[in-house]
Amino acid sequence: MNPKIKKIGWSKEEEWILYLMHRGNGNKWAEIAKVLEGRTDNTIKNHWNSSMKKKLLDMAKTLELFLRENLSKRLPDPLPTKLDHLDDQALQIKTEIETHLLKKYMEEVEKQNKDYFEAKARDLLEMRKHDAVSLATANLLFKSLNINME
Repeated sequence: MNPKIKKIGWSKEEEWILYLMHRGNGNKWAEIAKVLEGRTDNTIKNHWNSSMKKKLLDMAKTLELFLRENLSKRLPDPLPTKLDHLDDQALQIKTEIETHLLKKYMEEVEKQNKDYFEAKARDLLEMRKHDAVSLATANLLFKSLNINME
């Protein structure tokens, strides 16, 4: 078993990353997995098909409101009814806003992952008394996190 695979539920930040990445990449699960550390392409696909599809409408509405609010602050003219009818300048700003939002979520997930994998490594370290595999797995996790085992 790979110790760098997460065995916990999805955070709202991970779901937003999945949502935003899917908007740009479609069903390219392996590409999305590259930015969701600890989640395999298969886990991502399964989460999308089982949980995320139910949330898409709400997430789309939330993103639309967020984009409208931020675009209206940066553009002099009123926004069109649909955000897919933006001029080139507005489209570029919209892309910048989405990219910034994605980066914000990725930074938060990076912190969550550090905490999760460090706790997982410490748990494995506790199990080393009973199991040599746990010690080796803990060593791998600590090394990947650049953390001293002590």
